Amino acid sequence: MMAVEKREDWEFDKFDDGSLQIVGEVQVRKYERFLEDYCSQLRGIEKALDEAIADAWDFSLDPISLQVEQGGVARAMDVGGVHLQIVFEHLGELLTVLLTLDEIIDNQGALREHWTLYKRMLKSVRANPATFNIEVAKLRLFEKLLMKLEGQLMDRMILRNCIEQMFDSSSAFVTKNSSFAEEFILNIRAIYTMIENKIGEPNEVDQRYKYVGVCALYVASTSDLWIDSDLTKNSSSFSGTSIKRFLRCRPCWQASSCSDELPASSRRFFPHMTKALGRRGPREKKKAGFFGAAAAQLPVASRASSLSREVHHWYLHISSWMIKMEATFKMNTDDLNKQCVLFIQGLLFAYNVSHQVRTIMNLHVALSKPMTRTSVLALCRLVELLKARGTAEGTLAEATDCSFLYWHRVVFPIYLQDVFEGASDSRRIHYMFGALRDCVAPLKQTCHLESPHLLTEAFEKEMMANVKEHLLAPMCREVETDLRLHIHSHLQLDDRNPYKKGLRDPSRLLRVKPTRFFHSFINIKVHVEGYLDRTFYNLTTVALHDWKTYGEMRTLASQKYGLQLAEPHLPSQTLEQIMNTTVNFTYQFLRKKFYIFSQFMYDEHIKSRLIKDLRMFREIRSQNNQMYPYERADKFNKGIRKLGLTPDGQSYLDQFRELISQIGNAMGYIRMVRSGGLHCCSNNISFVPDLDDIVCYEELCQEEELSEECVRAARNLDQVISNMAKNFAEGTEYFQMLVDVFSGEFRSNKNMHLRNFFAILPPLTLNYVEHMISCKEKMTKKNKVGAAFTDDGFAMGVAYILKLLDQSRKFDSLHWFQSVKQNKGKRDGGATNADSGQPGGTSSREVTTTERGLRSSFPAEREDDGEAVMVMNWHRGDSTASPSA
Repeated sequence: MMAVEKREDWEFDKFDDGSLQIVGEVQVRKYERFLEDYCSQLRGIEKALDEAIADAWDFSLDPISLQVEQGGVARAMDVGGVHLQIVFEHLGELLTVLLTLDEIIDNQGALREHWTLYKRMLKSVRANPATFNIEVAKLRLFEKLLMKLEGQLMDRMILRNCIEQMFDSSSAFVTKNSSFAEEFILNIRAIYTMIENKIGEPNEVDQRYKYVGVCALYVASTSDLWIDSDLTKNSSSFSGTSIKRFLRCRPCWQASSCSDELPASSRRFFPHMTKALGRRGPREKKKAGFFGAAAAQLPVASRASSLSREVHHWYLHISSWMIKMEATFKMNTDDLNKQCVLFIQGLLFAYNVSHQVRTIMNLHVALSKPMTRTSVLALCRLVELLKARGTAEGTLAEATDCSFLYWHRVVFPIYLQDVFEGASDSRRIHYMFGALRDCVAPLKQTCHLESPHLLTEAFEKEMMANVKEHLLAPMCREVETDLRLHIHSHLQLDDRNPYKKGLRDPSRLLRVKPTRFFHSFINIKVHVEGYLDRTFYNLTTVALHDWKTYGEMRTLASQKYGLQLAEPHLPSQTLEQIMNTTVNFTYQFLRKKFYIFSQFMYDEHIKSRLIKDLRMFREIRSQNNQMYPYERADKFNKGIRKLGLTPDGQSYLDQFRELISQIGNAMGYIRMVRSGGLHCCSNNISFVPDLDDIVCYEELCQEEELSEECVRAARNLDQVISNMAKNFAEGTEYFQMLVDVFSGEFRSNKNMHLRNFFAILPPLTLNYVEHMISCKEKMTKKNKVGAAFTDDGFAMGVAYILKLLDQSRKFDSLHWFQSVKQNKGKRDGGATNADSGQPGGTSSREVTTTERGLRSSFPAEREDDGEAVMVMNWHRGDSTASPSA
């Protein structure tokens, strides 16, 4: 082996990176074993190469002494036309392996960076060997070994070191052997001529991969052997056919890099070849085109622009070939010549498409030039055409091998997005997964990990993550959204005009058959079914009242997409659950409103005025027939406006009246939900023949000695029927529940400021009447803001609060409705006097309006209004009449 020069960048620098505590003898020995393994493999290659050269020509034999007997006469055997070309072809393949190793290491920037860090780590060990329990002598030997390995592996010297070694032995002389040199050059020319006539032509198979071996043989021939001056002078035809060739692995290799492998003594013969690498000869220019080998020299941008046309060209040719191939085999013809011609044609198509895809992808990687989305999809289309041949073996399997996609798997997410968004045939996805399966075999041969399964599992996880993110998840969302929009089409939705936003049919992907990938199957339909089942089940458990909506979506999914979804078997929300939710919501709402209610009643202006009015009432009630004066209530209603008004002109009493109306509306909401629940319950109970005589199905099943499952089902049915009958016949006193929960707090000593609430009702009712008159008058005006026909929330709220405070009797003691009647009679008389011309009267229209307002506010005196009577009886304490009924 040639001595390796000591390079300046190998010298340990002065930098201490603080790794003294993390480096030990174990790491050093582990890396030593790693390097020794690779050295032993290189020695084996060198040994095999040495034996191959010796076997190519046995110099101990004398061709003249080799004789054959012909016609009884011994004659010397003529071996002048015998050339062992196959030996040199295999020798080129062996040199290609060494060249490939050089290219792999040269393209691994991370490996070189880690090598530098490792040398720094050893520098730290050498500075303090006692800390790591390492002998200095052994460490120096190890450093020498690393320098030797760097010269062999890391400095791109594997091929050069191989061809520069001494091949002479006691029995064979290779150096300066003119006969061997002549045979060597003769075989190189023969191999090159065979390759040069095929590369770039429609009948090319794998000749471009052998081109690398020819270049390696040429470099070997210029080392210590005789150099053919004619070959170097005509090197333009030797190397001008194509600049770039691609090894079996990922690296992109240029023929010009062979000049770096030449020794300094032989590099002077190489300028012709090096100069020719940058141009195309007349013959190559004539061959340029789609099939032309010189197409690799074209700019990447120009090749990408014509890629769509090329894909269409190949699609037509391969589709036509597949039709002919299928028709030939269906005819059961015995014409083997025709079948062989078609098979060879398909094989050539496969090789040409494979070369096209590999060349464009590797050129983009080598030039660090990103591909456009259109180019990516076009190349994926070529991959699909390549794998559309079905199961292939032997030569055809090699031609359609797509294991190179492992190095270009970044295009896979773009391909999946196109499959989801595109409108073309979705079944072609099987071919892409078939191409990805070709990556598994090379991955299983890897040796740099503890087990090759680690790499295959990582590849499987990466690809499956892409499938879920870019295909399955968007597909599930698309189907769910489409079902929801159809079910809620009666609502005001966004514009879904297909002529404006386009139309995408998810069913085309649902019809794709399951695709096998590694150890699992990708079934798009089953995945969407599972997603919808989980979604509908989870959302139904959260909101049981939506069970009907999801049932409709489940039926639509079956009719429109053929999805078979499982029934969740969840019970629909019962009346008790609905009412409990309603009562809980109302309770939280009333808590906030009662806090404001308490603050208003605690105000000193309101509290002092009520105390003053009650004192006055007690003083004059014997004189006024126990009735609260109408004038006093009217004075309170008008006088409170002096305390201030809101920007929209409302007094404090107006706001208090709105607060009580909101409380009453909350109670009315409970009554409305309760009525709707009873209506729903009545529809269900209609299937029960007789509510007074309900059959016990559990007992009937036990009498018939049915299975335990039937008995449990009958028991559940009995419970459902019993619950429905109870809800329909009795019902729950939800009003009484809301009374009980607040009454204790309202009647406690700390809320003594609420004990005079009944005294504010007379002026509050007058305020309500004025409000309703104003609302009804606005209904006839053009501006109907604030217009209303009726508002029973105020009466409901007053009745509820009187019940909470237990002030119904105190309010009755005011005889407020009798006072309104008496005042109406007085005003009717005054109105008559006013109409007859007497002063001091009030118009009859005003009095009648006030009376009607009061009657609409508190219709307790109207015996024909059953619901109003029940409301007032309830707030008086009559529990036999509940508004909830």
